[in-house]
Amino acid sequence: MTWFSVVNYTPSGSAAVAASAAPGSIPGFNDPNGNSWSINANNTIQQVSTNNTPWARNGLFNSSTAGSFIVDSQIKTTILWQGTDTLQLLARAKTIGVANTLGYMVTFNAAGTFTFNYVSGTSVYAPNGTVTGTFGTALVSGTTYVCQFSAVQTNSTTTTLTATMFASDGVTVINTATVTDTTSWLQNTNGYAGLAINGTGTISTFSNIQTFTDVNNASSTGYTITLPNSGQALSPLSGSLALVGGSTLTTTLAVTLSDGASGTFSPNPVTIPSGGTSVGFTYTPQVSGTPTVTWTYTGGNGGMTGNGSQSETIATAPALLYMNDASCVLSGNNWEQGSAGVTSVQSSWAGAYARFYVTGATGVNILVDGTQTLGSINWQIDNGSILNTVQIPSGGNISGIALPDTGPHIFTVYVSTFPAGDAGRWASTGYIGLKGIQLTGGGAAGNPSAVVTGTKRMLLYGDSISEGIRAFSNSPEVDGNQYEYSSYLGQALKSVGYEYSISACSGQGYTIAGTSSVPPLFTPGNDSNSAWDKVSSATSRLSSGQFKVMPTLILDMHGTNDGLQSVASGTVTTAVQGFYTAVRAAAPLATLIGVIPFGGYVRAAKIAGINAFIAASGDTNTFIIDLATDNRFSNTTFSGDGIHMQTTATGEIASLLIPAVFVAAGVTSSSGGSGSGSGSGGGSGSTPTVYPATYATTIAQGTNYSVDVSTSVQTGFGTVNVSKGTVITDYNVAKMLLASGVKLLPHP
Repeated sequence: MTWFSVVNYTPSGSAAVAASAAPGSIPGFNDPNGNSWSINANNTIQQVSTNNTPWARNGLFNSSTAGSFIVDSQIKTTILWQGTDTLQLLARAKTIGVANTLGYMVTFNAAGTFTFNYVSGTSVYAPNGTVTGTFGTALVSGTTYVCQFSAVQTNSTTTTLTATMFASDGVTVINTATVTDTTSWLQNTNGYAGLAINGTGTISTFSNIQTFTDVNNASSTGYTITLPNSGQALSPLSGSLALVGGSTLTTTLAVTLSDGASGTFSPNPVTIPSGGTSVGFTYTPQVSGTPTVTWTYTGGNGGMTGNGSQSETIATAPALLYMNDASCVLSGNNWEQGSAGVTSVQSSWAGAYARFYVTGATGVNILVDGTQTLGSINWQIDNGSILNTVQIPSGGNISGIALPDTGPHIFTVYVSTFPAGDAGRWASTGYIGLKGIQLTGGGAAGNPSAVVTGTKRMLLYGDSISEGIRAFSNSPEVDGNQYEYSSYLGQALKSVGYEYSISACSGQGYTIAGTSSVPPLFTPGNDSNSAWDKVSSATSRLSSGQFKVMPTLILDMHGTNDGLQSVASGTVTTAVQGFYTAVRAAAPLATLIGVIPFGGYVRAAKIAGINAFIAASGDTNTFIIDLATDNRFSNTTFSGDGIHMQTTATGEIASLLIPAVFVAAGVTSSSGGSGSGSGSGGGSGSTPTVYPATYATTIAQGTNYSVDVSTSVQTGFGTVNVSKGTVITDYNVAKMLLASGVKLLPHP
């Protein structure tokens, strides 16, 4: 059996309704027997007065006129039990006044007794073969119960009557009973459902009344739209579309809804195919006030009824700040327009951020755009830690983020990880998308007057080491850009007036394609197979050949994957020279810094490529930083797999890299003080000063050295094996190794 809701009435947000027998006093119900009913200020229904004949007490029916279409019917109500009340529920009942009544009734009383009857006129009778019985626990005054009664014709001669009393959850059964009736002239009758209450002292109240019928296979005569009477802007409300009179439709019924105020319905239109009976939908109002929801239909059956409207009372809308709001600052060069239009953005680059300036808010909800469920985001309040890594939800939002007070505050959302295996990353079909943030709390708003935007911008190109692969843990693998040196560097630059962008893809090199179909960084003569100038395959970083968001500082961290894949040195050098030439054309005034991979990969080839670019262009604003830290990659506390750094190592690398970048970028002088001095760089086509500038030719007291090439040294004590990256702190040992032809680099 499929029960179909005929009326589902729950008072909500309504003004009190005075006692009345008029059909409109209790929406969807009528009392043709003259009893009075009301809705009080607490939005509960109660019977105010009754006539004094047994049947006349039972008169609140789910139609303004007696009808004939319900054969099987059910009624359910939620009641706050008081005193010694008796609740009477009717199913498959017909009435036009007292004398013409006919139907089934069950009486619930405080002792927990169910009494089944059928009614004819003003008389009540016991069903064939049934007796009054006590079926369970006595009821407690002041307690809420859910009471349900149904009459189902099980065959042409028998109707099954079932009464059940539930706890307030509507699930836990307290009392239940089933009886059968074979009264021939009550079979195949049609009617409605209703209820009555009588008692002494305080009369019970109802918080809802629901009536149902069995749909069977009759043709549907109409439909109903059910929506709550109130809600809150930007919060989804549950609604339903249900057929009236049957389940058979000539064609699919499609109902299209609108509120005339940019509210959204999902799905829209709402459809029911033939054989279906009801379907749910969600309505998300976008503004506060009293929008009127209207609807029209197509399809269904000829002559269907149900077109109409309903006013909604919507609470004050929380502040909604979209990604193009004046109080939002986006990292440049790693976002593109999102699937929800100009008010949304999307990115597949770990470290991308959106920074909001807010005031008056006590909480934040992050509004998500898209269906990417593999990546994760996190957030930062003011200059606190970047914490709370959360997997991006599918089609939902991240809610309930508390702010410490009403501020003002800076709230920043970061892309934490973007899995390398997502094939849609480069195609813009797999991404992390954001619509904005929703502020909660009194007076919550964006604060564009407080926005601080860095006057300088850094763009960092890198691979998995810059992206954050295994940055927190190697086994199990835990990724996160917030643990990576690139994030530490970005935060340090932010403190001195920079915005920053990280463009880092696992597996990528100058000549090596990254995972997820991301092209190599630079392919000479083949822009379509180069990634440096693109956010994705669909979005360029350039306009008229120059960066749309112009960097003032560009860091090149590549080379590790070229080295791991044993790319020929000449091929790397050519790609490096071409990359620097292209980047210089796109950012004529930017400081360019090539950082030798921390593992020492393609050191000579990368330096040769940068030197070739300088020699050909005469560039004076390009620098090389070489931290010579490759020895640490053999240490499992530094790198779990010999390639990627973990948390303590990323902090150590950052502590070495940040001062060197600050000097090269002119943030601080080489002596360590702040100022406008520049780092060591090329001039008039000369080779830039590289740290280290060259292999050691002499050994100085107080200087540490690292071994650049693994070797074996013959000494008076026999053969000594020296591994690449070994740090030499002893002056005499360093002199001996140098004399033996070992390649030594000054070590910081």
